[in-house]
Amino acid sequence: WVPFSSTANQLQISQNKAAYTGTTNGYQGALYVRRCAGDANRVEGNLYLTNLATAAEGLLIHCDRELTQQVFLAVNATDAEIYSGPPGSMTQRATHTTGGAGKWALTYDEVNDKYIAEKDGVATGLEWTSVSTTVTHGENFRFGGVRIERSTVVLVGINAGQIDNWTLRDYVA
Repeated sequence: WVPFSSTANQLQISQNKAAYTGTTNGYQGALYVRRCAGDANRVEGNLYLTNLATAAEGLLIHCDRELTQQVFLAVNATDAEIYSGPPGSMTQRATHTTGGAGKWALTYDEVNDKYIAEKDGVATGLEWTSVSTTVTHGENFRFGGVRIERSTVVLVGINAGQIDNWTLRDYVA
């Protein structure tokens, strides 16, 4: 695992889960440095969200080791979004009004060129289609990870929550 952060701190393990460290707003994440064999991938993990948080946390897929590209399934208490780009300047690509704690997954359907989000094993309706012109695929972009944010958009200093039971794997529908 390789940590990355917009703050002076890095993710830590707290109560056996990945957790945000410190009191400075921003993002903290970690990139798993073993790649998948192909481009059709699935990343999943249990997201333990702070119920009042407007800050997001979630799963990363199709990252490169230099962190110039990430696809981020960002989940907060009420919504889920898909973002892409480098960690400090991601662009929102799709959104849906399903959020909250649970077992979340983001799958790349290579045949139909789209990302599909699931919560607790059920498709949420959050999809991003026609991604091949925006997201680079190939051997150097088969890494994944986690990202947790802290924000004061609504409440003062709220961390998004914690992440546990993370997996990244090749996926066949």
